[in-house]
Amino acid sequence: MNTNCTFYICPTCFHANEAEANCHGHSMIKYDACLYQGVQRKPMTDKNGRIKSRAPRWFLQATQNRQVVGAIA
Repeated sequence: MNTNCTFYICPTCFHANEAEANCHGHSMIKYDACLYQGVQRKPMTDKNGRIKSRAPRWFLQATQNRQVVGAIA
């Protein structure tokens, strides 16, 4: 049984890969399912429980961090 719970995903086309790679001119986002549990896997909701995005929280945080870093560079 494979216990590796890490993969890489492209934030542009959502292509997933088991090894670190570049896609659409940038590095893919690393996702480790062993680190992200419970709430981090759920979509963002407002205070009334309405879904703000269907993307999981870990993905939104990772893409937001990339935009901030890109703006600084």
